[in-house]
Amino acid sequence: NGSPAARIYSSTGGGSLDLGTNWSGISGGPTLYRTWAINDTALTSINPDLEIAVPITGASADAGWAKQGGGTLKLSGVGTYVGPTMLNGGYIQLAADNALGTGPVTVWGATGIIADAAPHTLGNTIITVDNNFDVFSFPGATGTLTFTASTVLLNDTRWFRVLDPAQTVVFTGTVTEGGNYAYQRQIQKAGRGTLIFEGPLNLTGSNGIRIFGDGGTVVLRKNGAFLGTATNSPDTMLAAVLEVNTGGTLVLDNSLPGYNLADRLSDTSDVRLYGGTLKFIGANGAASSENVGYLDVWDPGPANIVSQVGSGGGS
Repeated sequence: NGSPAARIYSSTGGGSLDLGTNWSGISGGPTLYRTWAINDTALTSINPDLEIAVPITGASADAGWAKQGGGTLKLSGVGTYVGPTMLNGGYIQLAADNALGTGPVTVWGATGIIADAAPHTLGNTIITVDNNFDVFSFPGATGTLTFTASTVLLNDTRWFRVLDPAQTVVFTGTVTEGGNYAYQRQIQKAGRGTLIFEGPLNLTGSNGIRIFGDGGTVVLRKNGAFLGTATNSPDTMLAAVLEVNTGGTLVLDNSLPGYNLADRLSDTSDVRLYGGTLKFIGANGAASSENVGYLDVWDPGPANIVSQVGSGGGS
């Protein structure tokens, strides 16, 4: 993926980039963001324009940093700062565990996330405001990205785009909604990669999950469940809709022991297959089941419904 145009590093193997404290010196005061404007150094691309190869540190919860500009920032140091992060434009490559520290991360504007060759885990609460959640990959660099804290979707529908077919993005925490027009909240999945939810999707909109027809997959496993009933919709009679288009797959995965085997979708949900695939994976040696309100097959078809269990038996 090319060398960065500029690099902050330590020649001795130590050192860090310290965010300091709030300008007022008063804990609990207004948040101070160190703003880094990073733009493309040559032709527009997602190659790194700046790499920070040392840990970003900071003990103040009201001192964070903000990224602006259309360039790419690569973070290859483990972050230990506790303040907030604001991403507003361009791209950020996550090349270390907890590269974004431990504080909340707010995603504004058209900000893209770039995966690393190795898998990485981040424990930040993710807040999407006026942006979609886009994950890009360099050729051969498709390490799984796992987000272990909660995710909050603000202000209308949110796209989750995982573009590379070899890329997997996992959310293990709860996905919730907030802001205005909560009843319109919807997760729209695009891109040929895989999006996995291992925690509950607490969305009340009438259109819960929509998988577009470009080969992408959405998986509900472990504690992953979408039990929305559209109670906040203007039309309270609507069931929550899960729409799967041609080339897309919705997987209800009960293969991992010790988790939910019977209730990943609302009993009033409306599963609509527009040529897509609904795949149900049962547990080994145990009975799995799922009730839905409606299962509709629409044009252009044909749709696929797949049920399987492992070699250890089960039903």
